[in-house]
Amino acid sequence: MDFPRYPWSSPAALSRYVLPTLVGAFALTACSDSTAGPASPDVPAPRVAEVASAQRKLHVRADNPTVLAGDSTPLRANAAAQGNRRAADVTWRTLDGGNLVQGVVDSETVTMFTAPEAGSYRLVGASPSLGATDTMVVTMASASVTSTITSLVMRPERATILPNDTLRFVVWGKTSTGDSVPAPVKLYPDRGYVRGLDYYCPIEGTFRVRAELNGVETESYVTVSKSAGTSSGSATSGSIVRLVMSPTRDTIPPGDTLTFQVHGVTSTGSSVPVSATLVADRGYVRDLDWIMPVEGTVRIRAVQSGGTLADTAWITVKSGAAPSTDDGASGGSGSTDDGSVEAPSDPSNISTPAPSGEVAEMPRTYLDTRYVAPTGRTINVAAGGDLQAAINNAARGDVIQLAAGARFVGNFYLPAKAGSGWITIRTATTLPAEGTRVTPSTAASFAKLVTPNSMPALYTRTSASASYYRIMGIELSSSASMTYAVVNLGDYSHSAGSVSDYPQYIVLDRTYIHGTSSMNLQRCVALNSRSSAVIDSWISDCHYRLLDSQAIGAWDGPGPYKIVNNHLEGASENVMFGGGDPRFSGVVPSDIEIRHNHFYKPLSWKGVGWAIKNLFELKNARRVLVEGNIFENNWAEAQTGFAVVMKTVNQGGGCSWCITADVTWRYNRIINSPGGFNLMGIQNPNGGGGTPARRIVVEHTTFEKVGLLSQSGTQRIFQILGGVTYLTIAHNTAMGESHIILFDGLPTSPPNFIIRDNLFNRGKWGVFGSGVGEGSVALSRFSPGGVFADNAIITAPASLYPTGTYVPSSTSVAGLLSFSSGSFLLSSGSTLFQAASDGTMVGADVAKLTSMTSGVR
Repeated sequence: MDFPRYPWSSPAALSRYVLPTLVGAFALTACSDSTAGPASPDVPAPRVAEVASAQRKLHVRADNPTVLAGDSTPLRANAAAQGNRRAADVTWRTLDGGNLVQGVVDSETVTMFTAPEAGSYRLVGASPSLGATDTMVVTMASASVTSTITSLVMRPERATILPNDTLRFVVWGKTSTGDSVPAPVKLYPDRGYVRGLDYYCPIEGTFRVRAELNGVETESYVTVSKSAGTSSGSATSGSIVRLVMSPTRDTIPPGDTLTFQVHGVTSTGSSVPVSATLVADRGYVRDLDWIMPVEGTVRIRAVQSGGTLADTAWITVKSGAAPSTDDGASGGSGSTDDGSVEAPSDPSNISTPAPSGEVAEMPRTYLDTRYVAPTGRTINVAAGGDLQAAINNAARGDVIQLAAGARFVGNFYLPAKAGSGWITIRTATTLPAEGTRVTPSTAASFAKLVTPNSMPALYTRTSASASYYRIMGIELSSSASMTYAVVNLGDYSHSAGSVSDYPQYIVLDRTYIHGTSSMNLQRCVALNSRSSAVIDSWISDCHYRLLDSQAIGAWDGPGPYKIVNNHLEGASENVMFGGGDPRFSGVVPSDIEIRHNHFYKPLSWKGVGWAIKNLFELKNARRVLVEGNIFENNWAEAQTGFAVVMKTVNQGGGCSWCITADVTWRYNRIINSPGGFNLMGIQNPNGGGGTPARRIVVEHTTFEKVGLLSQSGTQRIFQILGGVTYLTIAHNTAMGESHIILFDGLPTSPPNFIIRDNLFNRGKWGVFGSGVGEGSVALSRFSPGGVFADNAIITAPASLYPTGTYVPSSTSVAGLLSFSSGSFLLSSGSTLFQAASDGTMVGADVAKLTSMTSGVR
């Protein structure tokens, strides 16, 4: 029978860890079962179930992440290699004060942390041999706060473990006011051993583990079974009947990071590891971590990867809440190039820091678009009724309900309203569930708003009080041969005295907005209001001959904007921010969330005269997150064929403040386009200045049928022109046949480029610099002082590229065993599987990317 190498303290004998001068001999109490073995066994160490951290090179944790101020807790460090963990030698330092001392626990010398004052302390472990650092948080709890705890919440990371496997608990306290606070508890098992918040037992059975603090108790039951499955093993999806997700806290402050554990439960009740993806209504997800920078109560779902099972949790984010203390929630943030460590609660940690420490900033504000139940009247409008009169007479909190299938022809506007609450305009029919995208077929019964002329079917009157409108389950279109915009939100009458007069809080929810197959429609939605969203909608046939056209175009509003879970068809640019000078100085569309959309151009549009350009373009935008989208079908017509264009453009010469900056592009698929990204610092067609594009991150993106010689147009995965700075290209996969990167134009010195951990096919030209050639010479000329590391370039001549570049001779040698059938999945046996600079696979994380784009297409 296996026993752990290091004996752990029995809770009955060891009440708290102490400093070296107070350390004595402590007795150990074995499981009471007669087969449990001796009290101080000396056999291999237990396995540790750390699913969320499996790909980190270094993992640090405290035995007790929460202790009373003045107490101490041992610190541990493990190195990860091919799914296994071993103890690692590290050098510790604290970023926020406190003391690191050497102590003895169970005859083992360990580093311990203590601090006399209550608060949260960041600790860093650094391993020179691994070239890695990891960060965690230890909370010193205040005795006055812990005395207010009236109940405890206890969460195991799994419900069933193998004998000698290790189980981590997370425990926090609840006060009489419902606040979630750190709780420096002690664990007491009926059988087995604990070390801090870790538990193991060498015998089979179901055992109770109690958590206690100041007379307040709670308990959890753990099943120890040889049929439980190992921590690193897997179970067939058919044996799993439900998912269970456990957060490390249920209340956190804005900007903190919360970690979830997710496990599957089989039909026999066993707890098994399971691969799952988090999906949050708001905030941002990284693996099993979730970050929310603003207050609110948010639904988070764990969805089984490749399956249908799910579980749901509701988390409250509120100012004043205690920060998360679980080391798994804050670890892995790494260190910046200047030697400092990024704060665990900083959402920008998701992106890769540039050499100077400049990081693409995430949106500061995220719109809550959950449906708010009406509190006022229901105003029914029958077919043939006066819709504008109903809108004029409605008060905030009312619902205007249109007869199903009714057609209302005209140019309807949203006037200013006093009071509180939302005005909802909807069809009197059963709508698809909230969060479900409509389609033309599911919108068949919707009421229809139709413009007969070039004016919008729906628009806003210029007033800050023309706000809090939700358009839900409505079809909007045009019967004219030309319309400028079907929906126009913003300063339509050009009567605002300042941008604060613009309408705000307008949500287009489950709408069907479209032109016809032959009409000239410049844009389906002009999004120039403030704090507005387009969600769960279908927007199509947005095209124009000779002029640019978009599904959604925005240039005159400050944001924030939310564009989530839509089908978007636009001829020139499916979505574009910028392209016109804002009316008021300083306006930059900002804090833009673009997730889970299908950007699509029908192939039937080829060669019929629409002005085809690209799928997504930024000319004036700041703090943009583009995540989990599919960009499909683009070709050379009115432009040369790049799917994505980003640059600063002072379009009319009057926008000297224009800027494109802080763009985080991740977990997206680009499909069927001759070119990928065209990036440029600044373009001024009419003069007038501006700030060159900067702080752009492109990561975990696959380029599928992009850059092929059979495609007409510019066959380049990336084209990087002069002026753009702080650009990171990391963990992308592309199998183009011409250029990987073409550098051209004079670079800013230094441009601060990071190009790392990508998987590319060399094609004809590889990484090429205009006028100088391929490989290192191009990088020296156009990316001086930059980073080019741990990239794999299939069939590239090794002599042309920097040392450390992987040069597989074929896709099969690289590990793309199913590439011929269109798969970009990298085999776990590939030499590239753990060869990236962060210890993960080279190229995009295709499994996670597939999960995040599931249901988009």
